[in-house]
Amino acid sequence: MESRFCKRLTRAWPWFFAVLAVIPLGCGKSGSSKPTAHFRGAVTIAGSPLPKDAEGSITFQPTTPDQAQMATVDIQDGRYDAPKVPMGSVRVYFNIQQPTGRTFDTGRGALQVEYRNIVPAKSASGLDLEVSGDKDNQDFDL
Repeated sequence: MESRFCKRLTRAWPWFFAVLAVIPLGCGKSGSSKPTAHFRGAVTIAGSPLPKDAEGSITFQPTTPDQAQMATVDIQDGRYDAPKVPMGSVRVYFNIQQPTGRTFDTGRGALQVEYRNIVPAKSASGLDLEVSGDKDNQDFDL
């Protein structure tokens, strides 16, 4: 005579395998399967270092949909480190701001620091770049 436990276990096996079938078991690739490169470098303006109080970021925007996703990284002390730059043709955008020393009222009773954009007009619409591999000295002089 079969015990109740064995009967329940026998009925549970199909459910067990059904659950296993829908649980991802790591068969997919982690991250993007599209190639990227590791870029590092400095950002200067007219050959001069960025002001110490400047805050900024650099964005590598792919130009075609078959490339890896866009990469945005901070610029710190005039340098950047971008480990996942899309390979191929990219447009590089810069966002660099410096405090003006003034504040303004936000209308909510708080003061906000005022910033000014210091990206030169010639670089404001981005720069074209062809990415073919890692580069430890990809400097940008804006």
